Amino acid sequence: MTFISKHPGLIIGFAVLLTALGAAGIPRLTFDTDLRSLVGDELPSADLFFEIQDRGAAGESLFLTVVGESPEDLDRVVQYAGRLVTRLSELPEVAGVESAPSPEQVAAFEEYVGRNLFLLLDPEVLPSALERLSPAGMDRSMAEARSMLESAAPLAMRELLLIDPFGLRELLGEMDLDPGVSIRDGLLVSRDGDAALLVVRSRVAPTEREGARAFLSAVRGELLVAPPPKGLTVDLAGGYLFAEQDEGLVRGDLIRTIVPSVLAVALLFFIFFRGVRGLLLVALPVLLSLVVSVGALGWLGVRITPVAAAFCALLVGVGVDFGIHFLVSLDVERQRTSDHREAVLRAALGIRRGVLLGGITTAIACASLTVLGIPGLSSLGILLGIGILMSMAGALVLAPAVVILWPGRAHGLGGRPFAALAATLEPRGRLLRIATIGLFVAAAAVLAVLGTPALHTDPRGLRPDDDQATLAVRRLSDRFTHLSFTDLAVTKGADPATGLNALADARRRLEQAGLIAHWSGPDLFVPGTERQNRSIDLLETVDADEFRLGARAAMLKHGLRPEPFEPAVERIATALAVRAPIPAAALLTDPIRPLVSRYVVPGGAETLLVAYLRPVDGERHYPEIRKVFEEEPGSVVLTGPRAILRDIEGSVERIAPGMALAVVVGVLLVVAIGLRRFGATCSAAMPAALGSLLTLAVMRIFDLDFDLVNIGLVPMILGLGIDDGIHLVSRYRHSGDAGLEETYRHVGGAVLLTTLTTCAAFGSLVLARSPGLATMGVLVVCGALSCCLITLLLMPGWLGRRRE
Repeated sequence: MTFISKHPGLIIGFAVLLTALGAAGIPRLTFDTDLRSLVGDELPSADLFFEIQDRGAAGESLFLTVVGESPEDLDRVVQYAGRLVTRLSELPEVAGVESAPSPEQVAAFEEYVGRNLFLLLDPEVLPSALERLSPAGMDRSMAEARSMLESAAPLAMRELLLIDPFGLRELLGEMDLDPGVSIRDGLLVSRDGDAALLVVRSRVAPTEREGARAFLSAVRGELLVAPPPKGLTVDLAGGYLFAEQDEGLVRGDLIRTIVPSVLAVALLFFIFFRGVRGLLLVALPVLLSLVVSVGALGWLGVRITPVAAAFCALLVGVGVDFGIHFLVSLDVERQRTSDHREAVLRAALGIRRGVLLGGITTAIACASLTVLGIPGLSSLGILLGIGILMSMAGALVLAPAVVILWPGRAHGLGGRPFAALAATLEPRGRLLRIATIGLFVAAAAVLAVLGTPALHTDPRGLRPDDDQATLAVRRLSDRFTHLSFTDLAVTKGADPATGLNALADARRRLEQAGLIAHWSGPDLFVPGTERQNRSIDLLETVDADEFRLGARAAMLKHGLRPEPFEPAVERIATALAVRAPIPAAALLTDPIRPLVSRYVVPGGAETLLVAYLRPVDGERHYPEIRKVFEEEPGSVVLTGPRAILRDIEGSVERIAPGMALAVVVGVLLVVAIGLRRFGATCSAAMPAALGSLLTLAVMRIFDLDFDLVNIGLVPMILGLGIDDGIHLVSRYRHSGDAGLEETYRHVGGAVLLTTLTTCAAFGSLVLARSPGLATMGVLVVCGALSCCLITLLLMPGWLGRRRE
């Protein structure tokens, strides 16, 4: 402190230099809004999902839906979509534009299906098909055919009869090879017949920000050059839109939260100190830590994640507390001595223990987020921990140096009202202790009855309800039911046949349990070898030549000429003669490869096989779906955003109790070392303990839960409460015989103002469009107010107990 008193200019100069260095790094700051930045890739589900993204799977394409007002607009929809295919394909940023298979691919695929018809049928359906091709079955089919030909059936029915005389088309419908769309002029058309789909592939992944931005700009520019005709609209959806919108969301939330935070805190200081000088003195350490911390990220090339975007508001809310305690203590000391430097030194010495212990304990609480294994929360914890320690150092060193060179007048903020309040409450210590115990019991009873807040990782908690990218995906999924963007079943290995078997088995178990509404995967095109072998065993009972003779005899019996039916009979006979399984390598060869590119992702020695599934009720039955995949761990992994977030939820639930215990023990240990008395340590911890308990009770009463964003407030509330308790107990011990009145003369105003500034800073998060950040603002305000009321109204009864 003597050095500060003698060389304040040197300290200020060093602070200005450090701030300038940090400010130079801010323009280098970049944002990382990809899901990977939030959850990492340590979990198997996350690792596979991001591998699919990195390999450029179709799920990360840009989907363009040309929509008409009604099915009558389909001709215009198809014409415009066809022109878009040509124009977009010419853009250098576009790797390709796809929709439906080409006519040549469709013809080749029909030939493939015809050649392997009975191997593609489910073994449970195959006996019915073979029964229709038995002598008795063919006799019934030909009798029905004769009856139909003699009736007034439309000509189209008669043509269908020639193509499918034995009614196998009905069984083919049970194969679920239909993707839920129809094809018109080479374009996928929705079931409603009012929309056509284009899948535009980029040359870069959505995580490559500059390339993805150029890709979106090029596509949108083309839509501006060739806008849709009147009555038609173009809807964009996909991962590129999420990446773009999330980046805008982060930037917007930074502006929406920082500006109101600063304005609200400035207003409070103007009211309490009747000017902005006090605000500048308190804000200097925080601004220094803010600029240096953020600038350091820019210099180091570390990206800001959606969760870390809350760092600025959080640091403003917590960092100003240290400066406020110094300013209020200085205000009291100025009323006692006319020596300006002596008042500064006495104020700095009076708060030194409380600020040091408060800063260290709060930094420990925030840094605990790093052990949860969530990169987004880890970066937030590191940023807050460093920022709080720097704010603490600034309050102890920079603020006194500035005050020495820039003296001002006393305002009486830390004076008599709070001393009078403490003097009034002290004689009622016994009643206050009973009230404190009653609050503990009431909060514990609420938690016992309603349960503690749960952790939910619903992706909707990370984005606003009116998120345009999410709404676009929902519209796309409603029009094209074969597309899924949430749940994926993935297997990886050098042998695709093994993966096909695993996928087919997972699909069978899910269907038997009635858990999926739609499944689209490579096993629909090349079944697993086990299933094919069962089909081949059944086919051994049928002879192709005997079928030809039997079919001819049945037709002649019912007066039908065999010649018109010979092409259909020959196709069936050819399929019946198949005795070798379809190799898994067929997935990577024509004619199947163009049709299964969405399901097969080759790369190096390993091939990824991806199946897209739509649960009957994703949220309600999700645990059952997960259980099906966990029965054979490692063979097939359920992934996708929902699966990843649920894995994170389980990981946090496992780690959080131990982490919370370790934080509490660590904080109490630091406080105990600093205060050196067991009773003082317990008293200092009381506001944090009761404030946290009351906050949890309020969460349950209002049905609020934790998510991946607001779970970071747990150490924040602990840090806020422990700061109030440490400053109170430390000043109480420093006051000596002066007792509670002197303590609250120094601390009471500071506790009130720090609470109000914290509420103002964190309350600004309510303006964030991210639901998680908004909930964080509400809960931290609740926790801060709880700790303040406990410190001002209940603690006098506990601190004054030694006088009774």
